[in-house]
Amino acid sequence: MARTVYESCARVLSDKVEYEEKERRVVVIGSAEDPDPVKTLAKDELLIEQLVDYCEDPDVKQAWKDGQIKYHRHPKERKAGARPLKVELPNKKLRDLLLDKIRAKPGRPTPLPAPSFIRKDLTPMQLQLEREAREEVKQRNLNAGSLSFGLRDFSIISYRNPRPLPKHYGTTRTATRTAPPSSLSADIPHSGDGSDAALLSDDASTAPSTSGPTPPVTRSSHVNTDRRGAARH
Repeated sequence: MARTVYESCARVLSDKVEYEEKERRVVVIGSAEDPDPVKTLAKDELLIEQLVDYCEDPDVKQAWKDGQIKYHRHPKERKAGARPLKVELPNKKLRDLLLDKIRAKPGRPTPLPAPSFIRKDLTPMQLQLEREAREEVKQRNLNAGSLSFGLRDFSIISYRNPRPLPKHYGTTRTATRTAPPSSLSADIPHSGDGSDAALLSDDASTAPSTSGPTPPVTRSSHVNTDRRGAARH
């Protein structure tokens, strides 16, 4: 009995720490990697710097200048491909400022070419809600006969200017062949049905791998070298 109580308490504390870490992070989905980890590191640093400049918040810019914004590809031990890029800010307030100011601007953020997008770092429960909401978005759009609804994190939003449904909407072909409308926010998959997120989502990119670990690179003070992140979402 005592062991069960201890294990339950330990799990709660562990979940609390993980949740607090996720509250400080955003995730860039769909940003391609280079086979050379050094080139990927340089590309990721440039992307984050561009996102920080794009949000135009002085506090976020200062945090970047001071080396307080950390980032890594997740999971760290998996071979390079299309791993999510996790970006951790010093606190939740700065995380929200970065994300909100990027989303407040019309159209797709220039640092994020299609089909990449940015969102909060979601917990396993939130990822499940996202999957369920994705299906609801697809059904609503099919019922409306247009791209009238989208997904932001795990919440459903409506578009001010609906667009025609892409050909083969709701199938895997939509996710791989449909070009994104330039006016859609970057954190919403471009087909509107979430198919892109299904292919590029955080949980889909964290399956176990038999490949060896990526060689460590220490070029930038912004890089998160905490190996604990390799085992977390």
